[in-house]
Amino acid sequence: MALKKRKEVKEIGTSFERLKYYTFVDHKTIDEQFLELADILLGDRAIVTNFEEIHNLDDVNRAVAFLSGVCYALEGTVQNIGNETFVFATKKSLADGTIEHYINDVAKEPVNKDE
Repeated sequence: MALKKRKEVKEIGTSFERLKYYTFVDHKTIDEQFLELADILLGDRAIVTNFEEIHNLDDVNRAVAFLSGVCYALEGTVQNIGNETFVFATKKSLADGTIEHYINDVAKEPVNKDE
């Protein structure tokens, strides 16, 4: 059985233009939403997540831990840009620098390139 090679898709626009904004909702299970966001990250799109609709702190911690693990596996980063808002980005989505520029514009603490 031959393995299928994943097609290389040429992305149009900057990573910032492809940035996905996501607010967790109550009408879907939290696990369904984790998987949706993981699929977005696997597609090399960065995500800005808003957790203000989640009232259970354990669910927020699980979400951040899960999505951080996905980012780690994809050599990406996680940045807290507000009280209940995070940016999750993969290595490929960071390549053109537009996501880091966005983070530095809105984050409490700018990304340190020296780390």
